[in-house]
Amino acid sequence: MFDEANERLISKHGSSGLLVDTNLLLLLIIGNYRVDRIRTFKRTMKYERRDYNLLRLVMKRFRSVFTTPNIMTETDNLGRQLESREHAAFSLEFSKFARVAVEISQASASIVGNRDYPRLGLADAVSTVAVKSCLLLSDDLTLCLAVQHNRLDAINFNHLRL
Repeated sequence: MFDEANERLISKHGSSGLLVDTNLLLLLIIGNYRVDRIRTFKRTMKYERRDYNLLRLVMKRFRSVFTTPNIMTETDNLGRQLESREHAAFSLEFSKFARVAVEISQASASIVGNRDYPRLGLADAVSTVAVKSCLLLSDDLTLCLAVQHNRLDAINFNHLRL
């Protein structure tokens, strides 16, 4: 289903885990909440139902799914841009993910000294450190390139969408 390079990375990290970046985590949670909302919510309208299905298919290939407090906070903040009447349902789906994800914490003080921080910002710079033991899945080209530059593994979700 995937090209050879991406299939190799998915197989390599299936037992070690997957770190899902903010935009994709938001896609997952919105899709779990109400899949038809993906195309109408301003933060996920660049995706389609098939992207949500693809993301779920990829995630099923991993024993563990990782996150960071930074990714969780960004995702929750973006989800709060839904209409207020949708917050309870969004929160329920977000909570389900929070209970099963393995959260990797990094002190901000250590990250701001990271060479990637000025260019990437705090959340993405944390991801470049957190991904040392797993695979990063992101639609952010700059983040994927930074991770790969550090000789770590990342897949750009946009390459899977083709």
